[in-house]
Amino acid sequence: MRFQLIVTNHPTAEIARPSVFVTDSVTGKRHFIGQVPEGLQRQCNEMGFRTSRLDTMFLTGIMDWTAISGLPGLILTVADQGLKDLQVVHTGNNILQYVVASWRYFVFRFGLKLKIDDLDVYKSDAYNVKAVNIKSASQKHMKLSKAFDRVSDLVQYIFLIKTGMGNTGRALMNIEIPSDVHNPKVSANYIMTGNPIRGRFLVEKAKELGCPRQKYKNLCNFQSVTLDDGTEIKPEQVLEPQRTFDSILFLDIPGPEYLQNTIKHDWKSELSGKKYSAVYHFVDESVNDVLDLPEYQQFIRSFGPDTYHFISHRQYVPDTLNFLASYVVSLKWHALLPDLFPLFRWSDQPEKQIPEGLSNVRPMLCGQTLGFGPGVTSIMRANSCTSTDEVVKTVRNAYAEEIAPLQLPNFVSEEEFVKLATAPPNNKLKHAPDRRRPLKEQVEVLVLGTGSALPSKLRNVISNAVRVPTESGYRTIFLDAGENTLGSINKLYSQEDVATLFRELKVVYLSHLHADHHIGIVALLQKWCQVRSEHDKLYVVAPWQYEKFLVELQRIDSTLDLANIVYLSCDQFNSGKVRPEFEQIPIEDVPENETLKARGTQIEPRKNIQLQSQLYKDAGLNAIKTCYAFHCEYSYSCVLDFAVGSESFKVAYSGDTRPRQAFAKLGYDCDLLVHEATLEDDKYEDAIEKRHSTTLEAVQMGILMKTKKLLLTHFSQRYRYCSSAAKVYEKLQNPLRSNSEVDPRSPILKVPLIADMVDNAPRIEAIIAFDNMHIPMDKFGLQKKVFQALGDKLERLFNSDAEENMQEENPPNNKKRRAT
Repeated sequence: MRFQLIVTNHPTAEIARPSVFVTDSVTGKRHFIGQVPEGLQRQCNEMGFRTSRLDTMFLTGIMDWTAISGLPGLILTVADQGLKDLQVVHTGNNILQYVVASWRYFVFRFGLKLKIDDLDVYKSDAYNVKAVNIKSASQKHMKLSKAFDRVSDLVQYIFLIKTGMGNTGRALMNIEIPSDVHNPKVSANYIMTGNPIRGRFLVEKAKELGCPRQKYKNLCNFQSVTLDDGTEIKPEQVLEPQRTFDSILFLDIPGPEYLQNTIKHDWKSELSGKKYSAVYHFVDESVNDVLDLPEYQQFIRSFGPDTYHFISHRQYVPDTLNFLASYVVSLKWHALLPDLFPLFRWSDQPEKQIPEGLSNVRPMLCGQTLGFGPGVTSIMRANSCTSTDEVVKTVRNAYAEEIAPLQLPNFVSEEEFVKLATAPPNNKLKHAPDRRRPLKEQVEVLVLGTGSALPSKLRNVISNAVRVPTESGYRTIFLDAGENTLGSINKLYSQEDVATLFRELKVVYLSHLHADHHIGIVALLQKWCQVRSEHDKLYVVAPWQYEKFLVELQRIDSTLDLANIVYLSCDQFNSGKVRPEFEQIPIEDVPENETLKARGTQIEPRKNIQLQSQLYKDAGLNAIKTCYAFHCEYSYSCVLDFAVGSESFKVAYSGDTRPRQAFAKLGYDCDLLVHEATLEDDKYEDAIEKRHSTTLEAVQMGILMKTKKLLLTHFSQRYRYCSSAAKVYEKLQNPLRSNSEVDPRSPILKVPLIADMVDNAPRIEAIIAFDNMHIPMDKFGLQKKVFQALGDKLERLFNSDAEENMQEENPPNNKKRRAT
């Protein structure tokens, strides 16, 4: 087969939208058709599917955040993998350039030539793709501002193709892109057809006709050859008939308002004498019971009995496990610490079966493979999602090869382990605290991701939520939210609990503008908009540039309603001298040759005391304090002081940073410190270069703060397990003891400790975070007991989860991988 069409994801609670990768067996290049939701990049890691050979991406459906929320991270990753050229196509909307330009606050990459196109027909040496745009029933045509002609320039500068200059981020942030944008929401559909292949050259026939060997090439190139005696040999005399391809149709129906225009369109007229050998139906879940609709059944039958149909719709595809490797890690931890590790919700059975009579319709499933060649299309793998049988097999293998040989005391049996993996979980959020117990003991931390820079098989990127009790319920805050945070929440908790969590949500805090810390925030805001009450407000505390990104995004995505979202800059809470903000210059006022010189008008931030007070009242806070982190420009550490009954509960969060005494003083005597520990102590030089903390530096910050609880997170993706656990506990037990393995150059380790710090250190309860933890404050001490009881057996238990091609958080050739 010339092409293989591989389904990389189907809609689940964790990954919202579908996509298909097309692999060319001759060139090895990969082409993408579908949408790029959060979690897609991690799914490719799980499947062992390399994205570094991506050539062209065809985005289906309408342009909204959910459709492309995984695209910024994917582009950054493939650029770091060495990809030099990438073409992204979305036809019918003329606003993809605008969307990418809105990323200028947090996406920069030197050396990737990113080409954004709005094409009707795409032609390559191997295949053609024809776009067909379907309007909604209420579609109106509106023209874009002429200033949009300049937006493509910004995209080129984001990826630094036109210049060898260094970081152009500040200049581009100070330019205002046109505000009179209108998203027409035309749905993009595509018809893929392989280019005809020349028939086999008949050597014996050419010899028989007397053609000299040196003329064979002419005939193969469809050029006639004239012999010395004047005889003409035509190509068709020595070539078998040309082999042609049928077509593959990719339909995207984003909502009920697109249904009738899609099924009434004359799809056969889009072809030139061929037929559709397969149709992929990407149907949004808002089109309820689509396969039960008589008109849609008739639409499917109109293609004929020999056409394969694959339906992508939440009702007809199962909510399967996407990240099996990560699930096995959680299973192991759940067996050791069931109170801290809830299990995923999943099923390999769909909500609805495909109706009888549609025998050529199949659910579209992750891993499903279709072979596509001249004159033939065949299903190579029909049902290839993560089935219960596959889960059981994987879990049994893990038990036999990784668990049983260690002879762990009090570990569950193999059958119990399998039952944990397959039984419906009973994870439930507490909707109200126990009034008989101290409220501070009932604060909960949700650790939804612990990795740095990019998602991997075993770790998602950083994301933390803290639930703080009131007399009658809880308040929730998020401390950064990397890609697919909402997906992790959906996988861990029931729909009722997810709704409760978002009704509780009061504050989203963003420490800095690196993409691995905030790509998941928009989805959180969208979910909050769905469940909020009429007068609720949600407060976003972030660097000042992030508000501008949200405003620009809202112009093309109406599901992001900013009316009740209140924005405050991190500098509103900074007690020291603050950095300036800048008033943006409209792009039409910037001369074309001075794009990189735009500076804007400097604005000194002024604190809005009234708005701060309203935030404190609505979120039950006594205060928020921030200070600058030592990481990138406009990066912050923070302390949030909550009123809990008659007491105070202080949460300190480092964000990404080198250790700073200013932060230690700001968070002194806190109840919980969440601190990054990106690198282990033997990587001190890397920590200096990349402006991160080592494990023991983070522990030292906890000692200096005299914290009660310490959560270490944001680990380099090179690590599968924290081998520094013993050093962590030893350092806390003996805070004054020097450690020969700690680089003596670390200034924070030389800061003198006062008596209160020394006395408190052994009482600090430390957690080394793993993904998908749910930690009540009174359970913080449980993990240490497991580490100490199992010793090196625990390291072998989790290091056995081998992950090939582990990527570091900052590859050598891109020191500022996620930098602004």
